[in-house]
Amino acid sequence: MSDNKQQDEWRQERREEKTIVAVSVKMPEFWTNCPVRWFNRLESQFRLANITRSSTKLDNTVPYLPVQVSMFMAHILDNVDPAAADSYEKLKAALCKGFTKSKW
Repeated sequence: MSDNKQQDEWRQERREEKTIVAVSVKMPEFWTNCPVRWFNRLESQFRLANITRSSTKLDNTVPYLPVQVSMFMAHILDNVDPAAADSYEKLKAALCKGFTKSKW
């Protein structure tokens, strides 16, 4: 194989490699009294950290759920597929529905 072809293949392999960067989001524990505002803050942190994948958002959300919330939402947490494209959105919707106070 010619040197130029080997160099081209090497360059192509480098372009195809993915870079993995560890990103940490710092948040207070989930606010049961105001989940929508808590998610606004969380999603701001996601934007600052360039976190866009639903599974990464999910993984960065679950640790901030207090034990009582995790137990209350066990049916969701136990059944959400972390690899699903909408895993974070499903958890967010369930938490907001479960903890947003009714106007009535």
